[in-house]
Amino acid sequence: QPPQTLIMSRPPKHDPQFEIEFFEAVHNRCPGYVEVVGLLGGLYTKAGRIADGLRMDRKLVRLEPENPTAHYNLACLDAVPSPEGGHVPSPADAVAAVERAFVHLDRAVELGWSDRAKMEADADLEPVMGVAPAHDGQAKRPRLHEQHRLQPEVLAVHLQRVESPEVGR
Repeated sequence: QPPQTLIMSRPPKHDPQFEIEFFEAVHNRCPGYVEVVGLLGGLYTKAGRIADGLRMDRKLVRLEPENPTAHYNLACLDAVPSPEGGHVPSPADAVAAVERAFVHLDRAVELGWSDRAKMEADADLEPVMGVAPAHDGQAKRPRLHEQHRLQPEVLAVHLQRVESPEVGR
């Protein structure tokens, strides 16, 4: 009798849709399961379902109001204007979103968020830092800050608070 050959199967391919459906089923059964709410927020965002990711991140902040990472993630999502239903947000809506981003960014720092390098490098915070994202291969361009009171210098205050938590308290 010939020796048996072990056939090693390949690891399964990563299937984000399967993960989303799985965690949605868990969430439907246990809507207060904090870890699942956080996982769904990240999965939705990675899948381009920004509105769903934003909904989960808002829920996570309600469930864990003292969680600095939850506030930071919500700041990142609020900072990026997301076209809902195929239309671009109005300038007033975009300004309101950036202002919400600052509120959550400030709260994250107050609660102990201290990853300055991530904050400075995070592409999601570009609207807060005063540049518009590049589109269709175009270079980044300055935002029109005259339309609202937020200035790029405000982010520097937040970054300084990360380095020295006693500043601005």
